[in-house]
Amino acid sequence: GMKALREKIYAAYGPVNGIVHCGYLGDGTVIDQRTREIDERVFSPKISGTLILGELFEEQEQPLDFFVLFSSMAAIFGPVGQVGYSAGSAFLDAFASYFMNKHNETIFTQSINWGGWAEVGAAVDSTRNLAKAMQQDHDALMSSAMKPAEGVMAFARALSSGAHQMLVSTMSVEAQLVHLNTSRTSGLQEALAETDTKQQVLLKRPNLKTDYVEPRNEIEVKLAEIWQNLFGIETVGIKDDFFELG
Repeated sequence: GMKALREKIYAAYGPVNGIVHCGYLGDGTVIDQRTREIDERVFSPKISGTLILGELFEEQEQPLDFFVLFSSMAAIFGPVGQVGYSAGSAFLDAFASYFMNKHNETIFTQSINWGGWAEVGAAVDSTRNLAKAMQQDHDALMSSAMKPAEGVMAFARALSSGAHQMLVSTMSVEAQLVHLNTSRTSGLQEALAETDTKQQVLLKRPNLKTDYVEPRNEIEVKLAEIWQNLFGIETVGIKDDFFELG
């Protein structure tokens, strides 16, 4: 079992000084098509894996220097088709705080909420599944993903920050948080009602499959402004696909 594996690691390399837990299984299944088996499969590396690692190494004779958990921005924003992955990532965020407090901050524990990585990682796998199911363009959905070299640099900076939780994104987190539903604003109507009064940081229009088509009359201009404020994007064309916009 895992204890036997731990002993083999000790015998071959000596004490374990730190752990970086980045295990995952891709999601990409919308809620009405999910099963218990799908959720348990997605939960397994993030929840069960974290609990096992914590139990195995928290009481070793030489305490861990760090325990870093690779979470996701999905825990904050809950994107389409990622309910299991979002829940598993939210667990990692809570566990980092719990584990650090449990050990009186002697074991530095950090959860990193990653945005999507290009070329590798959970976002690539999950987005490929979702794009196929929803007939969307995978490359367009991944247009804002960070390059692996950028991710390595961000990891080094996060580890040296000393914070128990870090959000890493190529897009403005502030602008994205404007649109995060809360107990006070839980639906589209409430969001639309607030668009006239909110001051937002607007993002550049992402690369979409469709070319930008500007509004042609006063009504379309007004509708475009509403969607621009709701999505936090500078320009929304009348032919733009809402799934691609986010």
